Amino acid sequence: MSTMPKPWKHPKSGIYYHRIDVPKDIRHIIGKTSIKYSLRTNNFAEAKRLFASKYAETQAIFAQARNRVNLNPRDIEILSQRWLKAKVEEVENGQAFATFIVYEGSDSDEVYTASSLISDALESGYQAQLKWVEHHVDDTLSSNGLLIVKHSESYRMLTEKICWRLLELSRLSLDRDNGDWSTTPSNLVSRSDESLSIESTNKQNMPNPMSQLTYKSLSEVINSFIAYKTQRGD
Repeated sequence: MSTMPKPWKHPKSGIYYHRIDVPKDIRHIIGKTSIKYSLRTNNFAEAKRLFASKYAETQAIFAQARNRVNLNPRDIEILSQRWLKAKVEEVENGQAFATFIVYEGSDSDEVYTASSLISDALESGYQAQLKWVEHHVDDTLSSNGLLIVKHSESYRMLTEKICWRLLELSRLSLDRDNGDWSTTPSNLVSRSDESLSIESTNKQNMPNPMSQLTYKSLSEVINSFIAYKTQRGD
């Protein structure tokens, strides 16, 4: 029986870490030889609890790296609409319209409209778009349990699409800030509840428990692993 990995304790600081070597066959995809996170505790019991979640997440990343996801145009559209739907709800519930309307430059006297800057980024290309939406793209992939190689064609396509959605959100926010609630984003998020191609594949495979799934979301793997560890009493 193989030994279950455990938190690694730094010999000087006494802080525990999640430190796992990346398998050689996927190092070129992951881009590193090991994955290391500080668990920010010197308490072993607490470190074990935190380690379980990080370890499951790492194993999911390895599995997805071996079965890399390639998004088709329909998937890109659905993901961008899911992002927009969540942001519209966030903005309208909190009425944080200004966040997506104006942008202050390095000089406090410089104020730009977000829509004009986003439009410039869309015309300028990928690198300019990345500065605006990279964290939105990464958050979207993470929340949907997807691993895509950074700067791949799928990643670039999603970056541009979310940049367009950000422009639409900026315009919608301006309407709301001006008291115009007649405009509706429903036509912009009409496909947000549709399944991605990979999600559809998983549903088709579910009736056969002996079939080998090619994909599991991070949350599925994490929850399964934590349940397994709890059952063992670890």
